[in-house]
Amino acid sequence: MPHVWWELQGVWRPTPEAPDDDAGANQTLEVIRPGLLSEPEFDQFVRDIVNFLDYIGEPMQLQRQALGIRVIAFLFVFLLCAYLLKKEIWKDVK
Repeated sequence: MPHVWWELQGVWRPTPEAPDDDAGANQTLEVIRPGLLSEPEFDQFVRDIVNFLDYIGEPMQLQRQALGIRVIAFLFVFLLCAYLLKKEIWKDVK
């Protein structure tokens, strides 16, 4: 399947003199045809698209996380009250 944003990024190919190892970690690329966007503009475009898709995947995530913090705070206060009540009730028992 072709790269859907190839017009924005441009066409790249591996350099012929690059060593061909199994992982391809040392492979360098050269531009055959430049794209409509520069490299920093394309990186920002991809970052924006990924963040948008992450938000659309679960739009209630921010509210859920805020509620989770409030619930943990309530449980901590409840734990403190329960501990103090236990100390008060069991202070005469030893």
